[in-house]
Amino acid sequence: MKILSGQFPPNIDKIKEKLDITDEMIKNKKIIFCYGDTVYNPTFSDIPDHQIAHEQVHVRQQQNKPDEWWELYLNDVDFRLSQEIEAYKAQYQYVKRFIKDRNLLNKYALTFAGYLSDEIYGNLITTLEALNLIKQD
Repeated sequence: MKILSGQFPPNIDKIKEKLDITDEMIKNKKIIFCYGDTVYNPTFSDIPDHQIAHEQVHVRQQQNKPDEWWELYLNDVDFRLSQEIEAYKAQYQYVKRFIKDRNLLNKYALTFAGYLSDEIYGNLITTLEALNLIKQD
């Protein structure tokens, strides 16, 4: 997996249009994008290891067919949700390997659930629903 900082994926215009994402949102939320085997980090933000685990799921999901994957992702909300649930579950499982404090682990889970239920994905589910899905084994 490659990481390119200060760059956008080749389909950024479609992403912005379909998901109603602005440059300001990308900047404020430090949004990164996976396209094929490359993670695009337009804001030069630090990418923690648990987020790398999340992006590795997207690399696998795209299986060298990023155009097809993104077409489905942008046009099928159920597909988008399924892909993000899988990635956030992997992210949660990653932190679970290193964090044994239940309160801290729950804070991570709630943070991830907040991201999953955010407007950047289209407010597809509530935070509580996202939390339950992420923590599900």
